[in-house]
Amino acid sequence: MPPALSLTVAIICGLLCLVAGVFLGAMPIQNSKMTDAQRKASSLLCFIIAIVFVVLMFTGQDLATWTILGGIVVGFAVGKIPPLHEALVAKWDFLKPYEPKNKRRKGSGKSTNR
Repeated sequence: MPPALSLTVAIICGLLCLVAGVFLGAMPIQNSKMTDAQRKASSLLCFIIAIVFVVLMFTGQDLATWTILGGIVVGFAVGKIPPLHEALVAKWDFLKPYEPKNKRRKGSGKSTNR
């Protein structure tokens, strides 16, 4: 592959993985706090990145594989910066952690079973 094309592939992969890392960093880390949609999106995104990484590694694109790793790590770290994390979660409902809707009320003293 010509050097210019190899550099272009590396830059595109790095930028896409940076965005993917921010997205993954903005989602909850604990599986119990993720919604089903978040679990599916996270799994699919990680699977796609892994496939692209392996393909680029087997084709000898060392710079692109390193930019993928760097983009994911830096993006994840950026997504976990508290003010940015809170802003992302406030802006997109998809990133909000799972909260059970069936909370029991305490202190009512009445039993519903008769």
